[in-house]
Amino acid sequence: MISGWVVFEDGDIKIDTIRLSKDELKFVEAFLNELSLREAIDKSRIEILLDDFSSKYKIILKAHQREKILKTIDKFYFGLGYLEDLMNLDSVEEIAVIGLNKPIYVYKEGWRSTNIGISNRDYFIDIVNKLSYKSNRRITLKNPRLNASLENYRLHATIEPISESELTIRMFRKSRLSYKNFIDKKVYPVELLSYLAMFMFTDSNIVVAGNTGSGKTSFLNVLLSFIPYKDRILIIEETPEIDIDHPHKVRLVENLELGVTLRDLVYDSLRMRSDRSVIGEIRKPEEVLAFIDIMLSGQSRGNYTTMHAHSCKELINRLITYGVSKNDIESIDLVIIQRRILNDDLTEIRRATEVVYVPENTLLYINGKLDHQSFIRILADRMFKDEDYVRARYGLIKDHLMTSNGDAKELFYKYQKEIYGYNI
Repeated sequence: MISGWVVFEDGDIKIDTIRLSKDELKFVEAFLNELSLREAIDKSRIEILLDDFSSKYKIILKAHQREKILKTIDKFYFGLGYLEDLMNLDSVEEIAVIGLNKPIYVYKEGWRSTNIGISNRDYFIDIVNKLSYKSNRRITLKNPRLNASLENYRLHATIEPISESELTIRMFRKSRLSYKNFIDKKVYPVELLSYLAMFMFTDSNIVVAGNTGSGKTSFLNVLLSFIPYKDRILIIEETPEIDIDHPHKVRLVENLELGVTLRDLVYDSLRMRSDRSVIGEIRKPEEVLAFIDIMLSGQSRGNYTTMHAHSCKELINRLITYGVSKNDIESIDLVIIQRRILNDDLTEIRRATEVVYVPENTLLYINGKLDHQSFIRILADRMFKDEDYVRARYGLIKDHLMTSNGDAKELFYKYQKEIYGYNI
């Protein structure tokens, strides 16, 4: 067994493990102990150091043994061990360490156990600090709690006395989802998505809400792809997750270590003359109130964010609890509810469950039932066009969404060319 890891016989997902003989394991441990006496190790010299160590103790390694030992050292001493294998799995959304000598779980269409776990606290701390290295944050006995966001993931970790060594890694998608993914997976019917695409042309404030892991930010990315190509878009986030292809975009990221909060950045945006403002996610009352203020200021043609709520009614009640008046709530034009739902076979699916036009409290969509006439009437009013124009535009967009193929970037450019007529 490689130091720091425990391998179990069972697991929903089984990782191929490296098997060393007792002599090979002793060799690796002795070599790593000698390396640990050095102040710094140059990874590029590891083969030379290994050969010197073998010669020093008159140990002859066969070619396959030397290759296996080098792979082991690279993976477990310099790398993240078996955690790398989990992070490289396709379609994994979360990785969770729930304690020492316990199976690690991954979220892949539901929680699944693995056949590996971490066996000691010192190694666990080392793994966490390797993961958070580029954020300049560390977990220690004096600082037993860590939150960090990096390029491909964000993580939360705690050790005693807060937990028995707990780690949760939220993996960011390697390639973003397109509107085609949401249609094919039946999250949104193409008819509903066509109307929502038209709303992105109007001066509208939109909130995408749902439960944890429902795909709110992924869908917000899709909605933003329907904004005209040349609009100036300001993105404000706690963790950089919004990914759009528009050329004129500015991104601001919260930095609590410098005392710069999401609320501060929202108010800064009032001086930045954006056509569209995107707030990645709002949770705290002060963030909600800042978002309301930016809508009421009229600085942007459209403002967009995500929140946690299971229904439009729950969302509005939460806003009232946070101190938002009913009149100010009506500055939100559209609430879209997207939920993560447990299927009969215990797998999970994502579904759009509700769309509400807030100023009139008009239910435009509920669990598969779409109010076409209300959508057309409201869009005609917001686009300053007659209903025949809206119907024709709707048909054009619907045909485009149904027939276009490609990845998210390709579909973005196709939409901008064919719907808006940009020569790009």
